[in-house]
Amino acid sequence: LFAQVTNPPLDGIREEVVTSMARVMGPEQNLLEPTAASCRQIKLSYPVLDNDELNKIVHINDDGEQPGLRTAVLRALYDVERGGDGLAEA
Repeated sequence: LFAQVTNPPLDGIREEVVTSMARVMGPEQNLLEPTAASCRQIKLSYPVLDNDELNKIVHINDDGEQPGLRTAVLRALYDVERGGDGLAEA
């Protein structure tokens, strides 16, 4: 006979902090000195965005009312036929 160790399955309700896929975007401030600037972050429910969600983020500060939040679009297109060299140039 031998001792078999089994782990209980994750409980998504009780262990939401561990199983959550939410992510936060934006500048991190000093947690020990909270200020208004500490709140300038965007919480994403999932790490994968659709085009509408991405568009909202890209244009989040078009009116200039969100200090501390800036966006930039980086083009990452490359010629697949050129392989790694094409990717490095992109």
